[in-house]
Amino acid sequence: MAKKKKPAAKKKNPAAKKKNPAARNNSSARLHILAGDRHYFGQGVKRDPVKALKEYAKAAAEGNALAQFKLGASCLQGDGTPQDNAEAQKWFRLAAEGGNAMAQYNLAVSLMDDPHGPEVEREAFQWTLKAAEAGLDNAQFSCGTLYLIGVGVEIDPAEAVKWFREAAAQGHAPAQTKLGKMLLRGQGVPQDLAEGVKWSLQAAEGGFPEAQFNLGDMYLEALGVPRDNREAMKWYRLAAKNGYAMASVKLGYLYENGHGVSPDLAQAVKWYRLAANQKAPIAALKLSQMYEDGLGVPQDLAEAQKWRESVDWRMLERDGSADKLIAWPFFQPEKRKR
Repeated sequence: MAKKKKPAAKKKNPAAKKKNPAARNNSSARLHILAGDRHYFGQGVKRDPVKALKEYAKAAAEGNALAQFKLGASCLQGDGTPQDNAEAQKWFRLAAEGGNAMAQYNLAVSLMDDPHGPEVEREAFQWTLKAAEAGLDNAQFSCGTLYLIGVGVEIDPAEAVKWFREAAAQGHAPAQTKLGKMLLRGQGVPQDLAEGVKWSLQAAEGGFPEAQFNLGDMYLEALGVPRDNREAMKWYRLAAKNGYAMASVKLGYLYENGHGVSPDLAQAVKWYRLAANQKAPIAALKLSQMYEDGLGVPQDLAEAQKWRESVDWRMLERDGSADKLIAWPFFQPEKRKR
């Protein structure tokens, strides 16, 4: 009887037992990040950002983009290390080149914060675009804004709408507000009052003050909604309560002129003063006028002069308020009884 042959022994693969160096490094970096987070956030230990940074630095040295971003953020905030914008930008750039979306966005912001020219603006836009394409809602909103105003890229309202829509879908209230306004105006997109109201209302109900102010305007002017002065006042008050100075200015105007409410000069002064104290130059001018004419307050020329001298005329030009002084009729009112 023939003997059975033993099966041939399998050849050993010398590489089989060797671990992938990249996988080993990734695993090591993750452990350092977890240890760093534990110290940074005080998870089970006393919070110690200095120890956290030491762990992040070990992971960053292995080329981990998340750790590099965390180092950049700490340098930017001066948390666990002296505040250093240049060092922060260095780490953001390394992490951005490694594909970290938060680093890409923060690098763009830091580039724009420094003195810059067109080349830097173009680079900042490219990093913003990369982060936006990765799904970062703040970057999507910024990308839309850059397309809208033409910084680092040619003005393109249609692209602006596209990116505002992306961010709005993620619940980004400023993007919802911008998208709503552009839909109402038909800017970069066919006018759609219903959708414009939808996005504006979503942001306003979420507590975003600019959207609340816009919604007040919509009810006052019957833009996409029925005219409703009571509803307009409600949204203006909410926006003012949330610190939106122009809402306080608008309330002052409505009370001063009896538009949608009974005229009440004392209330007008109250709202103008609130906005003026928030450094709204247009409100300071109005308050100065009220003191000069003795409207809602005893006439006081010294107080009128004080408020007029507080006006930052550069800010008026920058935010367009100077144009509003000419365009809005209530800034050149007829003399009324005190």
